[in-house]
This record gives sequence, C-alpha cells and structure tokens, in this order.
Amino acid sequence: MVVFRKNLKEQLKTSFKDWILDSTSHGFPKIFKTERPILKIMWIIGLCVSIGLCSYLITRSIMNYVEFGVTTTIRYRTEIPMELPAVSICQNSMFTTEKGEQFILFIQF
Repeated sequence: MVVFRKNLKEQLKTSFKDWILDSTSHGFPKIFKTERPILKIMWIIGLCVSIGLCSYLITRSIMNYVEFGVTTTIRYRTEIPMELPAVSICQNSMFTTEKGEQFILFIQF
C-alpha cells in the first residue's frame, strides 16, 4: 500500500509538471524550466505580483460597475385645460380641376 501511494504521488507530480511545462502561460513553465534559484524566485515574485494586480484591477472594475448610480425620474403631470394640436379644415371646393368637378357631379347624382 505504501509503494502504491508513493508511485501514485510520483505519477501525479510528473503529470502536473508536464501539464505546467506544456502550459501556454509564460510564468509557470519558466519557474519549472529555470535551473538557477534566483531566477525561479524572480519568476515566482513576478507571477504573484501580476496575478495580484490582475485580481485587484478586475475586482475594482466589478465594484465600479456595481456602484454606478442610475437616477430615473418619472413625472406624471395632468394639465387642465389640455392643449390640443392645431386642426385645419379643408375648403369645400378642393377639387378645382375639370375631372374633379366631373367627379363631384357624378357623386351628387
């Protein structure tokens, strides 16, 4: 049982390392590929700072969006007397052409 756990632990560690090395992010593979400890520390610090800054900016953007105030004013106003639109009445002799006069005579019987 102890051998199985040790073997499983090594397989998981190897799989995780392979997954990180094949990752498209630049920070994680550089940490594992670099042999020098000072460069590993610099990559870890840089990665932590960039993740922290990214998290801060995303959180700030979400908070600004949520806190954006919207003011809506609805007014209901009844005016008496109510202003009506202008109405124009047409003349009685609106057909001034010859065909128009014939039409008027036709409909009057």
